[in-house]
Amino acid sequence: MRPTIPSSAVLTIAFVAIPVHAQAQDRTRTHDGPNATVTQTTTVSREAGTLARERSAIHEQSGKTASTRRDRQRTETGWTVSRSQTGPGGKTHSFTRERDRGEMGARASFSGTVASLRDEQYGLSASRSRSRSRSRSRSRRRDGAIRRRPSA
Repeated sequence: MRPTIPSSAVLTIAFVAIPVHAQAQDRTRTHDGPNATVTQTTTVSREAGTLARERSAIHEQSGKTASTRRDRQRTETGWTVSRSQTGPGGKTHSFTRERDRGEMGARASFSGTVASLRDEQYGLSASRSRSRSRSRSRSRRRDGAIRRRPSA
């Protein structure tokens, strides 16, 4: 005769397991290399549809830090991603990207700012759409120098 698990025990296990998956899950990883220490923290909440990731690297000799933050949010019809990156020299790049999918097709858009090597900031934007009949449209735009960042 095979051992059986009572149905009340199965229901108890199921109810206990549900709250564990509903909570946000954090994971931190650290790497100590010969030249730098890198730390990455990821937080995922499947129920809320969010993902947040922070990564930083510290150069051992100079102490300069580079960091990146990325957030992703699920929406009813797609998702939104935003990212900000700061280099060891203090220059920052950032962007936001969205994707929507509907009955009649899909649309994606991108916008952000980029710092050039000459400390000028540029605005970038792009969009793309595709209809159900597979017709497509696309546009891109790069603004001139938005503003000159003051030198430190």
